[in-house]
Amino acid sequence: HQEVMNEIQRSKSRSCFVDFDIDYKEAGYEQFLKPWVFERVGNTADVKFIETRGGYHVLVDPSTVEEAFKKNWYQELARHPHTDQTGDQLIPIPGCTQGDFMPKFV
Repeated sequence: HQEVMNEIQRSKSRSCFVDFDIDYKEAGYEQFLKPWVFERVGNTADVKFIETRGGYHVLVDPSTVEEAFKKNWYQELARHPHTDQTGDQLIPIPGCTQGDFMPKFV
């Protein structure tokens, strides 16, 4: 049981979502983050938010970004002051533990 709960994603194959790693965590920050993201992709875009130990991962399905935002939505989200697009871009798996924290969809 413990081995499964501590499992981490080791590789990335195919991806339907673009991941933005937001390395900032403050109580209630998701109340700011969600509207900020939707202002840049449109209200009908398929966006998922995962809360992690050190911040959030924002997953955006590019095929659902509204037409008015298609030209520069990626650049706009990448400009978030706490976005970290370097590294392996792997996502902590919701429901497993991440250093005594359990990532979850919010």
